[in-house]
Amino acid sequence: MDARQRAELDGHMARLADGERAAFEPVYDTLWPIVRAFVARAVGSGPDAEDAAQSALLKLFAQASDYEPGRSVLTWALAIAAWEIRTVRKRRQRAPRVVETDADVLHADAPSAEDVLARNELDAAVQAALAALSPADRAALVDSVHAEAFGPRTPRERKRKERALARLRAIFFGGRHEP
Repeated sequence: MDARQRAELDGHMARLADGERAAFEPVYDTLWPIVRAFVARAVGSGPDAEDAAQSALLKLFAQASDYEPGRSVLTWALAIAAWEIRTVRKRRQRAPRVVETDADVLHADAPSAEDVLARNELDAAVQAALAALSPADRAALVDSVHAEAFGPRTPRERKRKERALARLRAIFFGGRHEP
């Protein structure tokens, strides 16, 4: 930015400080790319840089009425941006650091081999116990699952479910568990 452009920027800011709203756009159009690039060089491009640059210009425009003609608007804007950069850096330092490898991301929800084996054995045992039930008991259990959303319909259905579950427990636990 050369001396003539700085003088124009300072003149627009002086008009904005005096309440001339038409001066907002030229000040913004001139400062936004400069402040954004300044912040991006300091904190890297990305959302943090965009947020910090926006925050700096918001603060500048909120204090526009305090502008003193003769001061450099560019220096003032960059000083505010420097404070925003400092804020971003402090926030990053305070944030917990989580280092994830590709393997962590891929396998974060994956069960271990032991968990899979135990789950398969349990599934097989439950299937065997259900197969040992009579068709009427299986039907009572299936009906009770569907009825759970609406609650048991009749005392007779509740009792059928209790008896079927008692027989399932006896089969599954081999008589070691009393219903």
